[in-house]
Amino acid sequence: MTQTSQQPQGGQQANTQLTSQNATALKRMQEETTQQIMDRVNGWQETGELVLPKGYHVGNAIKMAWLYLQTVENMSKQKAIDVCTKDSICNALLQMVIHGEYPQKHCYFIMYGDRLEWNERYLGKLMRAKRDTEIEKVNAQVIYEGDEFVYTIDDDGQKQLVKHVPNLRSGHQQGRLTPHRGDDKSDDSERMGAGSDEGQERSAHQVHRPDVHEDGHSESLQDCPRQHG
Repeated sequence: MTQTSQQPQGGQQANTQLTSQNATALKRMQEETTQQIMDRVNGWQETGELVLPKGYHVGNAIKMAWLYLQTVENMSKQKAIDVCTKDSICNALLQMVIHGEYPQKHCYFIMYGDRLEWNERYLGKLMRAKRDTEIEKVNAQVIYEGDEFVYTIDDDGQKQLVKHVPNLRSGHQQGRLTPHRGDDKSDDSERMGAGSDEGQERSAHQVHRPDVHEDGHSESLQDCPRQHG
């Protein structure tokens, strides 16, 4: 938890102010976090351990992430900047940079107690599949409760989706989505199922659904940022 304290005067009790409510502390935290991330990224680039995508601007991504981070809160309306550890905040932003993504467009930050975690949207996965592989086209499908799937195992031992049979009598009519990983974990597959990440399945509360349409379907379960208090 990041808080600032004011020294007591004349026997008065010390005042503890949250970082989000203290402009000076907030700016200092931003500068320290940004510097820590930049140092690690520059170090990895110098040793060849990290190659960032062409045209990806780390500084811009971190600035956007910091603005977005100030809006992230849990069920109790506690802000991530006040509750989450500095290490977890730094690691979440670092994950975003390593994947060459921008916040909200490609990924979300989600609170799990005092930890902040990077969570990739399916749009981020599609972007990386097209950017980092020779895949020209990716067809993402919404998965509903009751749908059936047929898989085969290829020569490399990887699952390949062969058939997806929608169950029009159940989930599709009521708009119920079901957690399913599909083939989105493999960048080498041209068929990528849209479903929830294992980490998201631990969540019990949905804060907002930016991609839910009027008919009840969503672009993906993993696009629903849900916070743990």
